[in-house]
Amino acid sequence: MAMLSYALSIPAGFLGPLIIYLVKKDQSRFVAYHSLQVIFLHLALIASSTLCFLLGILIFPIFVAIGLGVAGFIFEVIAAIAAMRGEWFQIPIVGAWALQAAGPPAVGPGTPPQPLMGP
Repeated sequence: MAMLSYALSIPAGFLGPLIIYLVKKDQSRFVAYHSLQVIFLHLALIASSTLCFLLGILIFPIFVAIGLGVAGFIFEVIAAIAAMRGEWFQIPIVGAWALQAAGPPAVGPGTPPQPLMGP
């Protein structure tokens, strides 16, 4: 289900992962984490693209928006592969947000990584 969050984000944006998160959040912290991570990634990409559009008088923001979109897609593919393997991959910045939002860390094998950034 965690990988499905990433796969559904391609045709459905953040709505597919949001549905998976709402259905599975109480059953699997792993699925909740990966669903939230892709939701936060898409929201961050929407916000940054909107900012680039508002600054679109210059040609440079268009290249920034395209670069962020490509980087977001690459991170989604890497995270989807990691989720398929059962790994807690963190996308920079949004991974820490998702880890914090998914709930308190579990103890024992398979424990998720600590956030890369401070609270």
